[in-house]
Formats: sequence, structure tokens, C-alpha cells
Amino acid sequence: MESSQNSPPPHIASLSEGQQIGPSHHRFLLRTHLGSSPLGELWSAEDLSVQGSPLVTLECINPQLIANTAALEALKRHITYGKKLNHKHLLRLHGYFAEGDHFTFISSEPLDTTSLASLLKEGKTKKLSENHLKGLLLQIAVALDTAFSSQHLTHGALCPALIRINRGSGVKITGFGLREVLDRLPAEIPHTQRYALYQAPESHQEGGHDRLSDLYSLACISYEVMTGHPPFASTQDANQCDPSRLTKPSQLSDLQWQQLQAALAFDPADRHANCVALIKALFQPDPETPVEADAADEPQNRVEVISEPAQHKTTPHASDKDSGPSRLSALSEKLPSPRLMATFIVGIVLGYLLAQCMAEEPVVTDIAAQSVANDPQTPDTLPTQASESAAPPLDTAVTDTAADETEPQAQTLSLEDLLGEPKAPRTLLFRDQIKGTLYGPDMVALPQGSFKMGDSHKQGDDNEYPVHTVTIQHRFALSRYEVTFAQYDRFAKDTGRPLPDDERWGRGSRPVINVTWHDAQAYTQWLAEQTGQPYRLPTEAEWEYAARAGSTTTFFWGNRPTFGYAVCDECGSDWDGRQSAPVGSLRANAWGLYDMSGNVSEWVADCYKPDYQGAPTDGSARIGDACDSRVMRGGSWFDIMRLMRPAGRYRHPSQAKQNDWGFRVALDLPPSFGEPKE
Repeated sequence: MESSQNSPPPHIASLSEGQQIGPSHHRFLLRTHLGSSPLGELWSAEDLSVQGSPLVTLECINPQLIANTAALEALKRHITYGKKLNHKHLLRLHGYFAEGDHFTFISSEPLDTTSLASLLKEGKTKKLSENHLKGLLLQIAVALDTAFSSQHLTHGALCPALIRINRGSGVKITGFGLREVLDRLPAEIPHTQRYALYQAPESHQEGGHDRLSDLYSLACISYEVMTGHPPFASTQDANQCDPSRLTKPSQLSDLQWQQLQAALAFDPADRHANCVALIKALFQPDPETPVEADAADEPQNRVEVISEPAQHKTTPHASDKDSGPSRLSALSEKLPSPRLMATFIVGIVLGYLLAQCMAEEPVVTDIAAQSVANDPQTPDTLPTQASESAAPPLDTAVTDTAADETEPQAQTLSLEDLLGEPKAPRTLLFRDQIKGTLYGPDMVALPQGSFKMGDSHKQGDDNEYPVHTVTIQHRFALSRYEVTFAQYDRFAKDTGRPLPDDERWGRGSRPVINVTWHDAQAYTQWLAEQTGQPYRLPTEAEWEYAARAGSTTTFFWGNRPTFGYAVCDECGSDWDGRQSAPVGSLRANAWGLYDMSGNVSEWVADCYKPDYQGAPTDGSARIGDACDSRVMRGGSWFDIMRLMRPAGRYRHPSQAKQNDWGFRVALDLPPSFGEPKE
């Protein structure tokens, strides 16, 4: 074939952001080009046929790959399989669409830009600890075994390019039934995108593929993930893919080498019984290794723990005297020693994973079809739940479970769990049009639920009591990021207001600062007028509910102060104690919301009250006749770690402004939001 993946055919090359494609009854709006795939080009798009226009991923197919009937039928089988397969690590396909003779594309649940092939090419898998490698490979193994046990499907073309990595939900395998299409791939595409290197010798014979052939492919991938290169240059010639001819790589233990040699055996009968059995065998404890973990054997990517609070800045804020409980009072608090905290964390992680690997009858609760926040620097590509027909209510998506008897309990840990990042439930990301190509903030529709509001860990101030249950029964969304200078400046210019001072830190994607509560309120009113939607400031209860994101720990990431999750005066970021960071610079919480801890403190709708006596329990705001001070939440780049807690609250005069104060917006949603349009 003449063309390559690097030079897409003219019809695909002509696609552009803002273009609508699809048949007349089902239209999609292209938003962001995500790069190439083995089949063509990937685009993030809005599904205009579903209420809220949620994001999906479109894979626009190279027309040369489906020019004959056999390849086209293979593509249709692939879509049929993708609709049937129901597992969080198997990519859910929504449908096959064509726009005349111009575009043929597949709609799927949202994907990130990362594939296992790209991670291998960039050498990122070399930085993973053994526990992280185990989590990655277990997800692949469980997905393959589930496809066979639930639908009697084998993959037939498993390779790193068909294994996507989504932040939050981890592995997403695609490509079932695509072998006849992949056989037509141009010869010049990179070897990491070609499936032949990972196929069992019997797979190259007519009808020779079965589930143990998929296991062989997984063994090849495991070998490459652990060593940096595939085991064989070719698997078509049995003489060239004899595992006994390989030399043991230095990265593998003797036990791992023995297990991989067995999995790569030419005779399928000599291989492991299933994919999960292979990965469990690869990471079983070495009997020669003492059970006690030495400090030198701790995972390389383990979470760092702050040992002592850094000394706080001595320059006071202009209105600290009006701030309720003193921010500086926590300076004398001391944290447990780093050695004790590290030992505690490592002990729990290793003990848990080893116990799960030894379990003989593993059972897991499987949260269906999760999707998560994407790279914070590319907000237009955040994955969101979408459906070809009906999208289930968010609360159902969060709580519905299904037992999978093939999945080890360790699989409740997503890839991001193993890498120290939170995972998110199924959520909808959307944004409302202001005019033309201008849009409002990215909004995350949040699930309904209940939580304990206040300080349940005895670390707060008097204003965080009494702890009480709040039930959020209304549908609402919260902006994914704090409102930025770019967004606020558009409002200010449109309404003739002065632009806030950026302290010479820069505008653009930095959170707007030096705004009063009234400024924030005016922005929400303008946004509501521009979009025709009921935008507002979040209530204090809604804010804490969203900041906790289903957690019950002191911080949304756990009970200990930890580097890498917030920008504050002692959080360990590049901006600590100096200035704000561009929004989304650090990790999101489990619901895909960024900077809920730190960066800038955020105004909320409520009048400040000294405690929660008489506070509403339905998530509504506390509004009084005399309301000189408003509540602020979240802590800022200026503040100490203790104020990063979701329970932390303080007050400021509504007319005051400061260089570490900002806000984010909320939006009321109709009960049917996310369901298909009539």
C-alpha cells in the first residue's frame, strides 16, 4: 500500500476543529485532534444527539483499510464485539457511522491520547515500580479473560497500540475482531503499532488462534514492558521464536524468567491456564526473599511524605484579622516522622497486594465504565461518559456493581491508584456556548449522594462543628477548574469592568485573583445571561461534597499530608508560598476536579456563620439578612497544609479582595441531564 499513517488520506486530513460530521440523524462536533491510531485518526467530539452533548472519541477510518468487503465486515464485527463487551478495561464502542463516501468512523467512550505503545516508545514503563507493572499487566489480563469467559471472544491481534491508557480508569483494550483490517496496515508504520510481533506462532496459521494465543501475546507484551523491547523480531517462524534461545534479561528474576519462558512455549499446552494466572505467577513472592520489606526495596514511585511543616511566610494578608480562625495558629503543629509514615504506607501496600496475589478464589466488585480527568493542560480532551442511546443516571453509574469471578481483588486499584492518582466515577464533562466559538468553563456533572460535613478527624477549628449529614438530591455541576483570567477578562471587557491585577504572574490559564465576592457573583450572573443556563456560585455544602469526591479521609487523597496534590505554603510544589499555578497543574480529585485543595481560596455563596448549628442538610446555602462576611474554601498557595482539608472553612468580607482569592462556578442541572434527546 502506498499511503502511511503519517499521511492520512485527503478526506481524513480535511477534518478540522468545529466541523460537524455524521449522518443527518446523528451528528458529532469535532473538538480536538487526539493523534493517529492504527486505523486512522482519533478525534475528541461532542455527541450532539445526546442531551448535554457529552464527549466521545471518534476513530476516523483510513478508507484504504476498508476498501474490500472482507475488511469492512471485519470492522463491523469489531463494533459488534465492542458493544457486547462490558468491562471497565474493555473499550466500549457506541456505533459505526458513515457520512456518504466521505467519512467512516467509530464512536466510543472517551479515550486519552496515551497508548501502551507510546509509553514504551517514550521509555516511561522503565520508571514504573514492580507494583505498578503488576497493576498494569493485571488489568490487561483480566480484560482478556473476561472477554473470553463472558462472550467466548479472543482478541487475535493484541499489541501495545491497541491497549489505551486512560487516566483514572486505566487500561482500555480495543481491537477485537480487527485482524483482517490490521493485515492491510501499511508496511512502513512503526513496529510498536504492528500486531504481528506479538502473535503466537499458531496464530499465523488458518484458524489457529485461541485464548492461549492471546496469553502468548500478553507474555510478549509483559516481556517488553519489563525489559523495554519485545522478545522476538518475528513470531511467524517457529525457529526464530523459540524461548529457549533467549538469554535471561537482567531486569527479570529467575522466577519471572521461568514463567515467561513457559508462557512463550511453542506448544500451547505448555502455557498457563489463563492470562490472570500468568500475571499472578510473574509477581508471586520469591521464596528466597525475606517477607520484611527493606527500605531499599520500597517502590521507586512511592508517595513522598512531608516530615515537618515548612516555616510560614511572616507577611500577613491584608484582612487576616477578619478571617475567623487564625491561619497561623497551625504553624506549631508537627507531623509524624517520615520514616514512620513511609513504613506504614509501604507495609499496607505490600501486604495488600501480596495477600491478593495469594488468594485462591478472587472476587471483585466492578464499577462499570468509569471515565476520568485527562491531562490538565489539554482540557478539551477530558473523557466523559456518553452513550449511543440512553446514558444512565450518574448516581446509578456510580453505585451499580457486577461480580467478576475472574478478577483478583487487586484490580480494584486502577492504574492511577498504583501511580498515586485518584480514579473517578462515570461523569459527564460539558461546556455551554457563549457565542460563536466562545464557550464557558468546562463543567463536571456530579453524582447525587450523602456525606458527613465538617471535621470528622479532630483536626479542625470550632467552626467545623457539629459534624452533620448532608444529602445532595439535586443535580448540579461544578467547573472543572477555578475560573481563569482568560475567562474572567472576557467578562470584564464585555461589561466594562476593570481587569483584576495579576501581580505580574501572568494571566491566561492562571486562576483569576484579586476579585471580591461581588465580582465573582457578577461573573456568574453574566455567564447565566450569556448561556441561558442557571450558573451561580456553589454552596458551601456543595463545595465540600465535591472536594471530598466520595472520600472520608482528612484530605481527598488520604489522611496524611503528601507532596504532589496541592499548591500551598508547604505542599512541595513549584509555586509554594510564592504565587498561584496555572489551573490543573497538579492532580485532580476522584471526580476529575482540579485545585479543590490549594492554589487559590474560593468564594462560595454562603453567609459565614460561626458553626453548623441550624445548617441546612440538603446542600442549600445559608443566607442571612445581614451578611458582611462570606465563606471561603480550599486554602491557597499562601496557606499551610492543614487548610487544604475539604472540611476547612474561613471567612472574609464580601467587599475584600486578595492575591490568593478566586472562585469557581456551579450550575443547576435538570433531572434528565445526560439522557438522550427525544
